Amino acid sequence: MASTQKRLLLLGATGETGRQALTAALADTRVETVRTFGRTAPSVPADDKLRHESLDFEALLSEGAAGGPETTKLREADADAVLITLGTTRANAGSAERFERIDREYVLAAAKAARKEGKEQAVVYISVRPLPRQPCVRALSAVGTL
Repeated sequence: MASTQKRLLLLGATGETGRQALTAALADTRVETVRTFGRTAPSVPADDKLRHESLDFEALLSEGAAGGPETTKLREADADAVLITLGTTRANAGSAERFERIDREYVLAAAKAARKEGKEQAVVYISVRPLPRQPCVRALSAVGTL
């Protein structure tokens, strides 16, 4: 069974959507490992499937296409699936520019960095907008299109 289990890379595991995704992934027998990356570790009970590493998104952005230590962390996760639940509100971000940096630039940089050449991977980006009864869910079917 281990050969069919998947390795999941989860970004944004401490947010509302990310916590729900993490809980589901840890309970899913199809998932062998869950690697989370971010500023802080998610607050969940200890689980052998879970491993967290810090990630500096500003450093990731400055590494660009050349890559560097932050890019290496994501690429070496060797994920079968990359789930990105990063996001904030404009009010929490403090400015429209900062909101765009977090909700767009961090997301794209992380998706590109997690890409492993020659490996088939799925990338899913989930963004839930704070609009009553109108969640927005967008999925990217392949990292190669970024």
